Amino acid sequence: MKLRTVLGVLVVVGFSSRGALAAKPPSEAPAAPGPVKADAPVAKAEKPATSKKVEGPATSKKVEEPATSKKVEEPATSKKVEEPATSKKVEEPATDETRIVADGESSAAAKKNDEEPAGTSLSELENEIEPKTSPIVSVGIGAQFMGGANFLDKPDDQTIDGQNRDPQYPGFAGSSIGGGGFIDVRFIDYVGFEFGVLQMTDKGSAELTITERSSGSQARFDVNLKQSALHMPLLLKAAVPGVIAQPLFFVGPEFVVPLANCKSDNADRATNPECQAEVVSKTGGSTLGTKYGIITQNSINVMFGLGAEFKLPIPKVDIRIPLTMRGSINPGVSSKRVDRETDTLNAMGTLLERVDYVTNWKFAAYANIGMSVHF
Repeated sequence: MKLRTVLGVLVVVGFSSRGALAAKPPSEAPAAPGPVKADAPVAKAEKPATSKKVEGPATSKKVEEPATSKKVEEPATSKKVEEPATSKKVEEPATDETRIVADGESSAAAKKNDEEPAGTSLSELENEIEPKTSPIVSVGIGAQFMGGANFLDKPDDQTIDGQNRDPQYPGFAGSSIGGGGFIDVRFIDYVGFEFGVLQMTDKGSAELTITERSSGSQARFDVNLKQSALHMPLLLKAAVPGVIAQPLFFVGPEFVVPLANCKSDNADRATNPECQAEVVSKTGGSTLGTKYGIITQNSINVMFGLGAEFKLPIPKVDIRIPLTMRGSINPGVSSKRVDRETDTLNAMGTLLERVDYVTNWKFAAYANIGMSVHF
């Protein structure tokens, strides 16, 4: 019995030593590649001893190691899977969008600030178009141009000293053109006064027909009257305030002062060139020796009208352009011929040597345009 035990131990020791020797050649094979090829069949023959190691418990461990739950679970752990989907990583692109939006808002705000100087608001535009003036009174100084026509109708009574004289007094009509300056005082932009001084050239012409008593022949000719005068309207104005344009209504006296000294009491009137009328024959006949001239008189007319005042959209400066239509009536013009002309006869009283017409126009109509700066 003891002998069997000893033999079993020797057999086990012999197998283990042989296995150790068989295991050395594979480890040394890389160092000596030549001999390894020659001994390769021996190594293959000893593979059955290696199979025991496969069946051993150590081999099972090696086989099971790559399939352990730990190694398999490590790459698929919740931590690793959740890392790419963590809230921080997801929020980063959202943070970029927030930055983009914020940058967009800031750029839009900057763009708006940049555009504000170029484009003004409605209130600023109104202030530019309608500059701020004194809340109580504003004063405007400007220039104006006026053009229109004068009219002087026929008198109702054509007699002189109770007698009719040929030719009869005609009606005159002509142009009136001139310009000057004015001052416009406005109270709260609703009411105000305007005083202007304009130098005007007033003209009027009429056709006369003279019949020669001895032959009965007739001569037709035009008599052209002309005078220079200062027209000074003093107008009460009412306005309807507006941003761009405002309607105007006005009425007041117009003072007319002729510049030529052709008054009836002037002894030099007959020789003063400014007091002579122009006579233009139409038929080639004569005026039978009669000369024609003018008599100037100061007058006070009544002027009235309406129009609109346009405000230029210029910042910081209140510039206005008034455009108006005006009418003027002279209530002092007489309806009698004897008050409108002065006749001069020869010494015998048989020849009409001179006829002078009073240049007070009864009606006038004008178009007026101007420009003023208000303070």
